[in-house]
Amino acid sequence: MGVIGLCLLLVMACGVLFIWRERQLAADIMPFLPIGLLKRPAYSLTLLLGALGGMLFSLFVYIPTYVHVVFGMPVRRAGMVMVGVGLGSIIGSWLGGLLVDNKGKRFTLVVSSLLIGVVSILITFTLTSLPMFRVLSLALGIGLGAMMSSPLQVIAGNMADSANRMRAMGGLSATKKIGTAIAPLIFATAIEVGKSGGQAGLPSFRNMFMVAAVIALLAVLITLFIPLKAKDE
Repeated sequence: MGVIGLCLLLVMACGVLFIWRERQLAADIMPFLPIGLLKRPAYSLTLLLGALGGMLFSLFVYIPTYVHVVFGMPVRRAGMVMVGVGLGSIIGSWLGGLLVDNKGKRFTLVVSSLLIGVVSILITFTLTSLPMFRVLSLALGIGLGAMMSSPLQVIAGNMADSANRMRAMGGLSATKKIGTAIAPLIFATAIEVGKSGGQAGLPSFRNMFMVAAVIALLAVLITLFIPLKAKDE
């Protein structure tokens, strides 16, 4: 787990370095992101949340492999397990918008991140139960759908004026993709650390879901400390 922690720290350090470099650009150079917004901790933390959400989304890539290895399902049938995850994401997107309207953005982000974290931990204790995993994967999809839909987009958009709104939301989209690109390295490392005799087994996938739980916990902590204005809560 030391290697996994080092990877997570490296990812966070790269994000901080990127944001610092953007802030240091000369006035005549157009930054990748709106420089005025990067000076606001709330926007920088929102970008970090987007990256963490993208990392969690990449977890779905490894679910068919987990089902194939642990339960011995043919690859085609293992891929069908993703139907439940996809359905959960659709439900979560709708619920995310509903919660934003009724409870606020911070509440929605905390609840969705907590759901992802709790479900990931529960999966580590029920790795050998396929029926339980089907239920939990649906819940995992709901959490991710709620987290990645309305809350972050609305927060990022509200922080910018009309001239920079699309760039602000585009920056969030970019950081989500950065997280999605980096995450396979982290999850693959977790799987590799848990291998026994050169073969991935239960310890490998237990590590993978524990990493997902840690990422979700980081998302909760960041959400709690984002200095949002009352209208953005």
